[in-house]
Amino acid sequence: MEDKDIITGELIGKHITIKGTTTHGDIINETQHTLTIHTSQGERRIQKKGHVFVFPNGACIDGKDLAYKPHERVKRHHGNKNNLH
Repeated sequence: MEDKDIITGELIGKHITIKGTTTHGDIINETQHTLTIHTSQGERRIQKKGHVFVFPNGACIDGKDLAYKPHERVKRHHGNKNNLH
């Protein structure tokens, strides 16, 4: 899975680690500005901007690239909402 696939794809259910921390878990909810992850210590809501998220495939995604509603990420990446199917 490439970085662009992560950016434009569904994040809920994915396992992430927040770079530079020991915080990791499964994404259980997403808003425009936050990710909620289920960790061994409970749920944590994390701001997207200001963090780098590491996915199991080793991809490091800057939170600013995720700081859109999921459908807006797809439109932004493809450049034209008319290209969506």
